[in-house]
Amino acid sequence: MASHSQIVGEQERPASIHAEMTILGAMLVEPAAIIEAIDILEAEDFALDSHRRIFAAIIALHEQNHPVDIVTVGDCLRKKKELDSIGGLSYLALLSEGLPRKLNIESYVRIVKDKGSLREAMNVASLLTEAAVDQSEDARAVIQRAHYQLQTILEDAEDAQLQSVGDFFNTQGDPDQMFEVMATINGINLGFSQLHEVTGGPQRGELWIVAARPSMGKTAWMCNTARYASVQSENIAGVFTLEQKKPSVIRRMLSASARIDYKAIRRNELRVQDRSLLLEHRQILSRASLYIDDQPGLTVSRIKARCLRLKSRIGLDIVFVDQLSHISMADCKERDFRLKVGEQTKALKRMAQELNIPVIVFNQLSREAGKRKDFVPTLADLKESGNIEEDADVVCLLHRPEYYDRSDASIEGKGQIIVAKNREGETKTLNCLFQGRIMRWEDDTTAPVHQDSFYERTPW
Repeated sequence: MASHSQIVGEQERPASIHAEMTILGAMLVEPAAIIEAIDILEAEDFALDSHRRIFAAIIALHEQNHPVDIVTVGDCLRKKKELDSIGGLSYLALLSEGLPRKLNIESYVRIVKDKGSLREAMNVASLLTEAAVDQSEDARAVIQRAHYQLQTILEDAEDAQLQSVGDFFNTQGDPDQMFEVMATINGINLGFSQLHEVTGGPQRGELWIVAARPSMGKTAWMCNTARYASVQSENIAGVFTLEQKKPSVIRRMLSASARIDYKAIRRNELRVQDRSLLLEHRQILSRASLYIDDQPGLTVSRIKARCLRLKSRIGLDIVFVDQLSHISMADCKERDFRLKVGEQTKALKRMAQELNIPVIVFNQLSREAGKRKDFVPTLADLKESGNIEEDADVVCLLHRPEYYDRSDASIEGKGQIIVAKNREGETKTLNCLFQGRIMRWEDDTTAPVHQDSFYERTPW
């Protein structure tokens, strides 16, 4: 049995031992209580180590479809050599004594969850204090890490409930507004008519992944779409270029916008008329609501914080991040690299949802595409594709056949946007043009849009 001193020691931090005992006792005698508890609680939410062990044993039996009672839980703990440490079978029996026949543990669950969240907040505060006293880290990094950890606690503490369709409609305004609410035609136009027709454009809360092999023009595509979204579509756009520096990004935008040779701009080998045209397009870009951040090594939480600051100050409609592999993993709790990537993409998806804007993240494809006879990339070529594909709403793969065959004049300047995943619609291969000399991607209106046989049509 848990000792008096153990309970007193634990109660110095936020805890409700009585609520914990009531929940565990109910779970031992009532299957419905198990469902109620595991929907919200985790083992770490219990203050006592003995209670965490008992809860974990109950969950293990439940997930294996084994009966849950004092005997089976005791046997499970005995096999793990933990029975004596929790107080033996006598303590398990004590938990279920004196429970009412019809016990609703919902309020007890909320108490335990609340106390657990407060203890986690205390841990973050303690670590923040230690880091501040130590002074070995930059203040911004320390505060941003604490902000990320507190945000994670808050999200975990939120009590999400299933909502009926009727209740959902009631929150969407008058019935005659339903068609406007259900439509997804108001996504941001990135300058590709075929892509906009297939996807509806990036929608609020969506995470897009755009990936390509090196030298395919991925950064140029980002510069083109960010420029179009802010200049032509008149949106407030944020660009986080973690790979290229700001001058390089702006040169690409000017080159594509004015259709002036990129190398000529870099080398300052410009004709008089070129200079005049560049100054004209400089003015156009200057008037756009386009904000660029090229600080390297940003974490997702720092990117989010900067977006929040921009949104609160002037607004924000869309964010571009180039590229995923250059985002710092300092915030990640996972040790395995694949799990870290999954944690990053989930955080980016949450950022899109919380800011209520689309987030477009660029990534590099593996070398596997270059080993195939047709060189056409697939979802499997995404580095750590399982994690990335799972969280993305739309995945676009950029492909230029001429990169692999310079001798075929018929494919010169031809490019493709392969919509490999589209959560809200169909997958297609879209034809476009790429002019590397001026770093410009654009529509190929002369070529037909076709359904790619490789990809299955996504159910509507």
